[in-house]
Amino acid sequence: MQLPHKQMRSDRMAVRGVSLRAFTLLEVMIAVGIFFVALISILGVMSQGLSAARSLQHSGPDCGLLASELSLTNQLPDGKGAHGDFGRMYPGFTWEWESYEASSNGLYQVDFAIFKQTGRGREPYQVLSVFMYKPDSQRSGGGFGGRSSFGNR
Repeated sequence: MQLPHKQMRSDRMAVRGVSLRAFTLLEVMIAVGIFFVALISILGVMSQGLSAARSLQHSGPDCGLLASELSLTNQLPDGKGAHGDFGRMYPGFTWEWESYEASSNGLYQVDFAIFKQTGRGREPYQVLSVFMYKPDSQRSGGGFGGRSSFGNR
């Protein structure tokens, strides 16, 4: 059984030729609003991802390259250093490193520096300090192989 007011409404819609299955303007506006909010958030995430990828592009040399090359040879004379350039791979960049004994147990600190030649002269580009162990160094006192205060308790 249908209620009389529903019957009247459906008769009026049939006379106008409007289907009961159509969306109202408010429903369409809400759907479009949700779509644009989702679209703007997706574009924001894409923009952040692209800027992060752009910041990862490194146009110059890295001090880690020098440190890894030196660690392969493990040639660390105290108070000595070296300098040079990167050739055609990174034109306009030079490098230096200096090592000195940090502890009496064979631990050395090596300071690496990369410089970039600019219109104002030579400017520091990147600096890195690492500790390296040289097993054949002279040992005095504690540390590896020496007399430790821990064994005397």
